[in-house]
Amino acid sequence: MKDLPKYHETFIPVLETLRKGEALRSREMATRVRDNYYASLPQELLEKKTKSDTNVLLDRVSWGKSYLKMGKFLMYPQRGYVQITDKGKKVLEKGVFTLNHLQSDSDFISH
Repeated sequence: MKDLPKYHETFIPVLETLRKGEALRSREMATRVRDNYYASLPQELLEKKTKSDTNVLLDRVSWGKSYLKMGKFLMYPQRGYVQITDKGKKVLEKGVFTLNHLQSDSDFISH
């Protein structure tokens, strides 16, 4: 991969990072996703900032997390923390989860 992932391309890495079921601080989860899945990207991409001076990669991971929560694949057990749900674990069993999968999910649609 030579470019930053789109937010929906972070779905599986986010779920994999939370696979064990423990609640993680959202920032810790995003950092683990970056370090475990995208560390091989060029340094300038890893450090790329948005106009509002946030890290682009961590921002996209955060958006991925938000969309997964809308579909009830993740939950926020307390403020600032994120945790996988049983529904999220079922996605990992399949190993594939795209934007189309999310957009056709009944929980996401009814959100």
